[in-house]
Amino acid sequence: MKLTTLRLPFWRLERFLSDAGTSDRAIAGACRINHRSVSQYRASGVPFLQADRIACRIGVHPANIWPEYWTAGAEVLHD
Repeated sequence: MKLTTLRLPFWRLERFLSDAGTSDRAIAGACRINHRSVSQYRASGVPFLQADRIACRIGVHPANIWPEYWTAGAEVLHD
């Protein structure tokens, strides 16, 4: 599996940001991304590389949001 095709579950990000609100616009504002991207991620998952960018924007390591998935992504890098 390539990192460009790996997608992480959106619900983890939504749960992590629950204090910011769960509307697409509230999540978009917290992550500093377009609300249309939020809709897309909600439907098909967050691309692995975008997950890293989002986590950095909210001041955490992606493993804080997607612990088991982030480890799996790191294993992909070493294969």
